[in-house]
This record gives sequence, structure tokens and C-alpha cells, in this order.
Amino acid sequence: INFYQNIEVLKKLMELKNYVLKHIKETEQKIACELIETVKEFRPAVVGFKLWETFGIHGSAAIAGEVKKYFPKIITVGGGPHVAEFQDYILDFTDNFDFLVHGEGEISLLEIMKYSEGKSKVKNIPNLIYRDGGEIKKTPVEFVKNPGELPCPVYNEEIYPAMAGDRKIKAFLLEASR
Repeated sequence: INFYQNIEVLKKLMELKNYVLKHIKETEQKIACELIETVKEFRPAVVGFKLWETFGIHGSAAIAGEVKKYFPKIITVGGGPHVAEFQDYILDFTDNFDFLVHGEGEISLLEIMKYSEGKSKVKNIPNLIYRDGGEIKKTPVEFVKNPGELPCPVYNEEIYPAMAGDRKIKAFLLEASR
């Protein structure tokens, strides 16, 4: 391959990169619009995001930011494997999450809901990373003592409309890190 062929390959790769990035932005915007409509309908106090994979973190942060534009008082929470991995570094690149949950979220999410109702204080919620003014703080880590006592997930059409018919790939994930 000569120099000019390399340049042409690079141009094609840049075109492809720009196309993919444009598609990602459009998809993020579409998801944000759908989520905003859902929040308008249900008026939740808290919206959570699973943070995983590079575009997932950036996309979730962008979508959380859009939700915050329309609902500035809503509590946005990020959790998942990349919070465990990157912890407070996530807050270095975005302020669209009020809280990050590192580790197991079952305990924390119940307490965040109580907090949203004025029935709990942030410092009493385990597994949190958050900003307090300009300072990043972490609360103590707690683990679910008996995972067998956790309720089974509910996968019905009322909660997940895509479960109807063949609109969603039905897959079960094994959580091996517990």
C-alpha cells in the first residue's frame, strides 16, 4: 500500500468514525426524549442509570443531564460495574449524577428512596459516592448479608413492555461476582 492509498483508508475510517459518533448521539437523544416522557408520566423522585462500557458511561451521563434540564430536582443515581471500577473519577467528568452507588445497590437504593421522601440523611446511606459542595465524599460500604432473601426480579409486560411477543431477546444473566 502506498502513501496515497493509506490516506484514502484513513479518510474512510474518519468518515466511519463520524457516522458512528453521530448515530450514538442521535440514539442518546432519542433515549433521553423517551425517558423524559416517561418521567413526565410517572413523576418518579429518583432515576437510576447502569454505568458500564465506555459509551454507556458517557451516554448515561448525557441522558441524565437531559433529564436534569427538564426536572432539576429529580435525583439521578449511577450504579453498576464501572462505578465499582472508576468510583469518584466519574464525578471528574460529569456532575449529572447526584449519587453514585459502588458495590451492591439493593441496600442503597431503598435508602435513597427514603432520602427522596425526607426520611433519611445522605450520610446514613451506605455505598454512596457524592459531592458535598466541592468535596467528594464516600459512605461506608455494606453488603447484602443474605442474597437469598432478595426478591426475584419481575419481568412482566407491564414493567417491561418489550417482553410482549418477540420484541426483546429473552436472556438471563448470571451475576458471578457476588
